Amino acid sequence: MQNAGSSTSLSSTVSSIYSSSGLTGFYRGYVGNLARDVPFRVFQMVAYEVVKKGYHKRVNSGKRNSAVRQLSSAETAFCGAMAGTFSAAITNPLDVVKTMMMTGANPGAGWAETIKLVHGTSGLGGFAKGIVPRVGLIAPSVALFFIVYEKSLQRLTTIKK
Repeated sequence: MQNAGSSTSLSSTVSSIYSSSGLTGFYRGYVGNLARDVPFRVFQMVAYEVVKKGYHKRVNSGKRNSAVRQLSSAETAFCGAMAGTFSAAITNPLDVVKTMMMTGANPGAGWAETIKLVHGTSGLGGFAKGIVPRVGLIAPSVALFFIVYEKSLQRLTTIKK
């Protein structure tokens, strides 16, 4: 609510939510959040593996019997950023709906009603609102995530041996 300009401080936001909706008000949009995050994570992991495989193929093209080497942190960050960009962009419509549900733009409306509201007021373009800042925020975050992910896998593989 603070980001949407509905409130001036965290305490006034918490107070406002609690007085208007009780404890359940803090979970408004929870289903929308899950409906956005689960597909986002699936797309993110699949996209990363596809980009990583394509990167390995490009780097090793023309080389005979070349072993698949570990990516450097910079290469991992690049592949992760590409996966993050794709997954953020493809799930942006879900993020728009989730945000509207969480901010109470259409009080009491569920998932289907909020989709109809977005389409009815802004057309298909309404589902792309905020895509640039979303991608700009998520791509670096996912890049860092995959650096940690790959380093953790390397450590776990070393421990198993």
